[in-house]
Amino acid sequence: MSVYAKKTYPSKVYGEDNVDSQISYMNPYGKLSPPSNFLSLGNFCCITNKSQNHLTTNVGALGAPKILWINFSARASVNALVYNGSTGVVETNSHEFSTMLKYGTSDTPLQSKCLRGAVKLLNLTNSNDRGSSVSILQISSPIDLEYDGTTLNLTPACATNIVNMVKSHPRTSTYSANYLANSKENCCVVGPAVGSGYNSYGSEPFLGPVSDANTRLGFERSQKEMSMNNLFIVFESSAAANDYLIQTMSQDGLRFDGGSLLGQMQKASPITDNAERLKKIHDTVSKAGGKLIDPDKQPPATKAKPEKSSGRGQPKPKSKGQGTTIVISGDRKGKGIGGKNTPI
Repeated sequence: MSVYAKKTYPSKVYGEDNVDSQISYMNPYGKLSPPSNFLSLGNFCCITNKSQNHLTTNVGALGAPKILWINFSARASVNALVYNGSTGVVETNSHEFSTMLKYGTSDTPLQSKCLRGAVKLLNLTNSNDRGSSVSILQISSPIDLEYDGTTLNLTPACATNIVNMVKSHPRTSTYSANYLANSKENCCVVGPAVGSGYNSYGSEPFLGPVSDANTRLGFERSQKEMSMNNLFIVFESSAAANDYLIQTMSQDGLRFDGGSLLGQMQKASPITDNAERLKKIHDTVSKAGGKLIDPDKQPPATKAKPEKSSGRGQPKPKSKGQGTTIVISGDRKGKGIGGKNTPI
């Protein structure tokens, strides 16, 4: 039986307790193999999915904030939506922020499980018009969804509650428009929410065809069988419209019919040999809340302990002609620390 390669946890070179190193382990950017799991997930295809779209803020001091909800727990083609923070109305075509949208029309899996997830933000507005702020929060708590009738729109009270929660939560991080236009720290990595949800494919099949009914059902189920944290990004209104480029990426374990081509490419998942350490990594990512990281930056290496002296003095230098061999260590990319990524 073919098995995905087991990638090491954050390297001891960077310190096992290094927060940035642990967060980077769960970052899908630059990763080819899936992360280790607590339990066997059977055979699946590890596929990286991505979306890239623009979000424009509302204008004026009285303009409503916008809520971007990235819901990697939704086992459906739609796993992201944009809401008006005051009225709760869904923005037209906001389902295009979803990473799984393509599976609504072809190669639809029978089951799915998000393995890793992250979002990158970049403000593209000229410096004279940049303004206001963006607040980011990831939480493992479910949301009590209140819909307006049979539509995808949330009730005004529900939307307002989400905005207030994001603004007041202790794990929320708030960034200025200028910061998001210039900083390399523009990536928020999302962590697992509930162990039982993260280590399963859910009790229901993947919802393929894109429809309001399937999207609503997928979001409702996601709050009952959470696998990944809810990620909320609130964009405040600004004096001039601000343009944000949003790139969302998820690494997913997808299960296909065994007789299909994709079904025959499935491999077994790697199982952790250190459950305590893996749990610590998951907890660290969740506790980071809305923290942004530079996905290309590697954590500083810890200082190696000096070797004990044998007391025999220094070795004699080699005589001429023998030469000296210089060994250059290889690139550590792919060792669970994250590698070079395509700029957003």
